[in-house]
Amino acid sequence: MDFNVNNAEFSKNASVSALVTGEPFGWNGNYAMNDMVTTGQVRNRPVITFTNGTAATRTIDVAVFIGG
Repeated sequence: MDFNVNNAEFSKNASVSALVTGEPFGWNGNYAMNDMVTTGQVRNRPVITFTNGTAATRTIDVAVFIGG
């Protein structure tokens, strides 16, 4: 996974957490990988890119929480 906000790169080629049965998917649980505060020029455009380098089917759940 690559995660950018405007031109600021927060992660590149990061692994995505495996799904855990019975674990709720949401903010600040076991799945929270990036928790940051952006300022100035990097406040308005999050871009998340997932790349599957295998032949297997993958299901990805994504949650982006933007607060003020």
